Formats: sequence, C-alpha cells, structure tokens
Amino acid sequence: MQFVIADPMDTITRNLIEGLIQHSGPGSTSIYLPTHRGGHEVLMEADRKAYKLALRNLATNLREAGMGKAEAEASLAPAKALYDDAPLWYTMADTLLVFLRDGFMQWYRIPYRLEPHIMIGDMFYLMPLLPLVYMPNTFMILAISKNHVHLYDVDPARVEEVNMAKMVPSELTDVVGKDYKERYLQYRSQRAMQADSTYFGHGEATEDQKLEQEKFLRAIDAGICKLFPAGEVPLLVASVEEQFGEYRKLSKYPLLWDEAIKGNADYSNPNDLAETGRQMLESYYLESTRNKIRRYVKECSFERFDDNAQRIFKAAMAGRVEALFVNNKVDMPGRYDAELDEIVMHATLRPGDTDLLNMLAIEVFSKNGAVYLLPPESMPVDSNILNALYRYVA
Repeated sequence: MQFVIADPMDTITRNLIEGLIQHSGPGSTSIYLPTHRGGHEVLMEADRKAYKLALRNLATNLREAGMGKAEAEASLAPAKALYDDAPLWYTMADTLLVFLRDGFMQWYRIPYRLEPHIMIGDMFYLMPLLPLVYMPNTFMILAISKNHVHLYDVDPARVEEVNMAKMVPSELTDVVGKDYKERYLQYRSQRAMQADSTYFGHGEATEDQKLEQEKFLRAIDAGICKLFPAGEVPLLVASVEEQFGEYRKLSKYPLLWDEAIKGNADYSNPNDLAETGRQMLESYYLESTRNKIRRYVKECSFERFDDNAQRIFKAAMAGRVEALFVNNKVDMPGRYDAELDEIVMHATLRPGDTDLLNMLAIEVFSKNGAVYLLPPESMPVDSNILNALYRYVA
C-alpha cells in the first residue's frame, strides 16, 4: 500500500471527547491555537510564537487566581515542553489543541480551523469539538479511467491507496482483452481517413464500446463489493461525468455517493481528490444540519422545542435534549446551582464562573444528544443564544 499523505493529524471521536470529560475537574486548562501546515508562517515560527504568548497569558491568569509563580510554572511545564520541541512546529495541521490538569496532558493536531481560545475552569472547553464528532470524515474514493483504476481510503489524517488484491481490474484491458487498444486505434485511424466510416459496420463501434465499458464497470463494482461486503463506508467516484452515470446505474454498493468528483482521473492528484471529497461530505453534513433545523421548526407546535436557557438546562440534566443548537457568537458566563437545579447567568465573567454553554453542550453530548454550533442567522429562532429540540414532552 502506498501512503499519499502522512501528516500526523488527529481525528475527533466520541471516545476522545469522553476521555477528556473524565479527566475534567477544577483547574482544567484548554488551549485552542490556529496553526499552519506550511508557508511563510511556519518558516517564521509564527505559530510557535503565538503558543508562547498563550502560555504567558495562562501563567498570568493562574497567578491572578491566587497561584504562586513557581506553582504556575510547574502546572504549565508539560505544555511548555511542546514549545521546546522546535521540529514539532513544522508538522502542524490547522488547529493545535492542548488540555492540562494536575499532571494530565493531551494535545492534538486537527484538520479543522477553530477560533483561538484559552480557558481555565472546572471542565475542559470542549464545545467547539462536539460537532466534529458527527462530521463524516472517513470515506473511499474510486478513481476510474480507461487506463487506470485506483481505490483510496481517506480519513482526516491521510490518504492511503488500497491494495485491491486483483479483485478489482486495474484497467479496461483487464476485462475486455488486450486487443481493445488495437481495435480502438484501428477505428480512430479509419475515422481519420474517412469521415463517415464506422468500426465493423454501421454503428457497431459505438455499441461495442458501450458493452465493453459496461463490462468493465460491472467488474469494478463486483470487486469493490467483495472487498467491502458490509458497505459501511461512503464511496465517492472520481471520473468523467458520463462514466459515473453508467457506474451509478449498475452499482450495488450501498453507500455510493450520488455526486461524482468530476474530471479525468488520470490527471488528478490523490490529495486533491481527497480534499474535494472532504468538501462534498462537509456540504452533506451542513445540509443534514439544515434538515435538523427544519424539523425543529416543524415540531415547534408540538411543544418539543424551547429557547429558555433555564428550562433547557433542566431538560439536559434529565437527558431529554435530542438536539442542542448554540449561537457560536455568544458566551454565557455564570454558574450552575446543583441544589436548586438552576443556572445563574452573569453579564461578564466573575470569579468562580464557568462557561455555561460549554457545560450545557457537554451535558447534552454525554447523554447522546446532538450539538450544533451555528452562526446567528442559521439559528432556528433568530437572535436566540440557544434552542433545543426535546426527545419528548415532560
């Protein structure tokens, strides 16, 4: 197998999030730092310098919270080790995540650009990561042309060519015979000499080519279905549009994507194909989110929606929230009073406060609810801080 991309990137999974939730507690420190994969910023160590500044700001925040200088430095020592590893900063993705607490530290390089953020609180700041769990990020690309057939396994970290073990034909001649090229060249030569000539009689050339193409595509699909009998991973096809149309008609693969990565696969770079595929899947995810919002609006008359923060918090604690929609431009500082089972919101952050939206999002996620961060104009109810769709009416 050939690795086309080998960048050390991490995938945000439910298990990863749940592990961070388990390690959360007082003094949880979170760092979100946008980074660069290459270019002038990497050469000038811009990301490394920004990280150093973030650590300096964190040290100041810890001292202001009553921690001594030596204790603050010791607390941030594991994070400083990342800064000291100079070669590491040449292998960044789009965002660096660092989570620290009482000697515990985890860091990740992820292929999504998130807003910069540093926070110290009673739990890690995980809200921006929760929607990424639902993002479709693993898929296959089947690149088809007459001359070549390639299958790529794609995830956020790499693109790897799959060894098809001769179960899938590697080119058209594997299926229709070695004389195909000779017959095709003969036909082309005849067409050049006589404009109205045909191959083996009137109309036979076109019909032969169609039958050979169909046989070729059927053999490819049969091999793919044998390689992946469960059919659980989306399959995107990279080919010219006409060829994809024929393949889509005959394919029996359950998760064949409806839209092709268009173009001649012979001239396509696997990295470019993968990036186009990711964009297509992301568009699908966004459309899925919009459908969830439409459902939210449709259900409003059945009392399964809410935009009241106090009621949504109580419903989340009871596990009643099916989907939570959060305005990504708004903060909600405050605290949760467990005895009274209510939240106290403040206009600005006060000592002992937490990010209530982060707390709420984690609670919904932990009880298998979906969390969506949306721009204000995409919220189900305009200008709301948050909306919720309930599983049932209490």
